[in-house]
Amino acid sequence: MLLKELILKNFKSFKNASIRFSPSFTAVVGPNGSGKSNVCDALKFGFGEKRLKKLRAKKVADLIHRGESSSSVSLLFEDENKFYQLKRSIRKDGKIKYEVNEKSQNLSSYKEFLRRKGFKGIDTFIIAQGEVTRIVLMNPKERRTFIDEISGIAEFEEKKKEALRELSVVDERIKDTNIIIGEKIKYLEQLKREKEIAELYENKKKRLDNIRATLVLRALKNIREKLEKLREKEKSLLEKKEVLEKKLEETTKEIEKIYKDRTNLDKEIEAKTQRSSIYKKMEKLKTEKAVLEEKIKNREEKLREIKKEI
Repeated sequence: MLLKELILKNFKSFKNASIRFSPSFTAVVGPNGSGKSNVCDALKFGFGEKRLKKLRAKKVADLIHRGESSSSVSLLFEDENKFYQLKRSIRKDGKIKYEVNEKSQNLSSYKEFLRRKGFKGIDTFIIAQGEVTRIVLMNPKERRTFIDEISGIAEFEEKKKEALRELSVVDERIKDTNIIIGEKIKYLEQLKREKEIAELYENKKKRLDNIRATLVLRALKNIREKLEKLREKEKSLLEKKEVLEKKLEETTKEIEKIYKDRTNLDKEIEAKTQRSSIYKKMEKLKTEKAVLEEKIKNREEKLREIKKEI
């Protein structure tokens, strides 16, 4: 990946600046105080350096051009005929914004993009003043560490450690999961037993409902049969009542006729008492009267029985 251009806006001593880099060698020259070191600081800032000391600043405002509220550094790259632009901006309140191809990103996504493009870290490719002497004077262990960082071995070691940490976390999670699974299995066994009990209850309840339904149907059938019999009996009683009412009517008429005959007989007896010649006939009539009265009495008794039966 080739760095094509560095664009500065309100960064340190630069109001607006654009520095182009050639594919082979580029030298930035100038007198003391012209901002040569600020170019390196801009590169560090653009590549995600967060330590103010490494950027030769004491506070965030030192990274912003005097009188301005924010500053930004843009890096234009070319990789296999594709162009990428990384931009990092900062405000006086310390808020930082990252962009990749004009799309907002967080710091981890920003650095992940650089890692995918082979970027090993800011300290592995910028050699500041005095760094050469420091490297020469390093002991074998420090030099090995430095070489590992440049070659990318340190990154793999870190990834190995991270993987081991993650593996340890996974092992702990597996143990926790196994415990949870054991509890879930016990819970499932309990649910299975409860399910069996519930199914047994449902079967018993269903059977009980069927028995109750059968009993209700039988009772309903008996009630319907009794009702039919009562209706037949009612019909028979109504017919009998009708017959008795007709008989009562006839008996009533007969009694009325008897009373009428008795009245006529009394009149006849009264008319004939004056005649001594017909005394015997009068006695006979009295006898007939007594018979009729007895007959009336019998008829009245029978009438009371009929009414009672009705």
